[in-house]
Amino acid sequence: GEPVTLSVRPERVRLNGHSESCVNRFSGRVAEFIYLGDHVRVRLEVCGKADFFVKQPIAELDPALAVGDVVPLGWEVEHGRALDPILEAH
Repeated sequence: GEPVTLSVRPERVRLNGHSESCVNRFSGRVAEFIYLGDHVRVRLEVCGKADFFVKQPIAELDPALAVGDVVPLGWEVEHGRALDPILEAH
């Protein structure tokens, strides 16, 4: 098979204890919190990439979570989308 790019909406990714039941699980290092009213965007470093975002309601955010923490994260199979690979210009 050909390589693909996987896309997951930021609001579909679960952090910490909320990720325990997810089929697809990884770990990531918290790089930044961006507070936006009733939710927060958490930027994580995942698999060597520093641009993985999770959108979390403020009420679900663990108040002990800090920049630099390594946390489990995950999502359900039906929330992932396989996209055609981006071809690099030569």
